[in-house]
Amino acid sequence: MLAWQFDTQIDLAWRDLLLSGLTPDTAVRLDFVFFGDTQELADILRSGLETKGYDVQMVSHGTASGERIAVTGRTCPSTFTHDQLVDWVHAMIAAGIRVGFELDGWICEPEAITHRVVCRRGL
Repeated sequence: MLAWQFDTQIDLAWRDLLLSGLTPDTAVRLDFVFFGDTQELADILRSGLETKGYDVQMVSHGTASGERIAVTGRTCPSTFTHDQLVDWVHAMIAAGIRVGFELDGWICEPEAITHRVVCRRGL
């Protein structure tokens, strides 16, 4: 999925977060998932994300067309502006592309807000 396609989802997610009570002081954690085809490239992606302080895991999934590797993780709690969220999503898309993985989706988990905002590829 191209970055501009995520931008519309980010705008909708941002609106939902604001309606749920997000303020400039609200810390949120961003969960994410990438999919790709090789363990070696998954290790490179995992390592790069861990240098940012993200908690990262890898899981293999068997499919009819072969094995897929999921790289999942979570950021540390941080405050975000709309523009920072857009920049973060674009940076994550680029990180995946560099190693042949695709950002499949992300979830914003506000620490102080009970509403979950989910953005997935293809939705």
